[in-house]
Amino acid sequence: MRLRIRTVIVAVVILGLFSALPILGQSSIPEEAYMALSTMGGIDLRAVLNKVAVFGLVIAFIVVLGDVFEKYTVAWLAASSVTRVIWVMVIALIPSFGDLQHLGFTTIGSGSGASFNMVEIDLRFFVVMVAIIFALKIGYSVLEYRKNIVKISAS
Repeated sequence: MRLRIRTVIVAVVILGLFSALPILGQSSIPEEAYMALSTMGGIDLRAVLNKVAVFGLVIAFIVVLGDVFEKYTVAWLAASSVTRVIWVMVIALIPSFGDLQHLGFTTIGSGSGASFNMVEIDLRFFVVMVAIIFALKIGYSVLEYRKNIVKISAS
C-alpha cells in the first residue's frame, strides 16, 4: 500500500471546496434566497448544496482510493473498477441534479398563476456514452492486469 502526499493534499482541498464550503455556506445564505430560488427556479438550494457536499466526499474518497494500491495487483484492479463505476454514477447524477429516477434528464421550471416557464435538459445520450467509455476503461484495466500476470508467471 502506498499513499503520496500530493494525493492527500488534493483530497483535503476537494473536501474543503466541495464538502465543507457548501455545508458551512448554508448558514450565510439568507432565507429569502432559498425562497426565491424555490419559487422562481424550482430548485431546492439546500438539497443541491447537500448533494454537492456528498459528491465532494465521494470524489475525495475516489482520489485516495485510486492511489492506495500498487499497480497491477488484484486490489488495484478492484479499486480501479470500483472507482470507475463511482465516477459513472457521479457523472450521471450531476446533469440530473441528483435525481436518481431521471439520470441525465433535468426539468427546471418557474412561474406563477397562469404563466409557467419550463426548460428540459436532456443529456441521457452523453450519460450513456460516458458509461460505455468507462466500461471500456474497466475492460482495458482487466487486460492490463492479465498481461502483467502473464509477464510475471513467464519470468
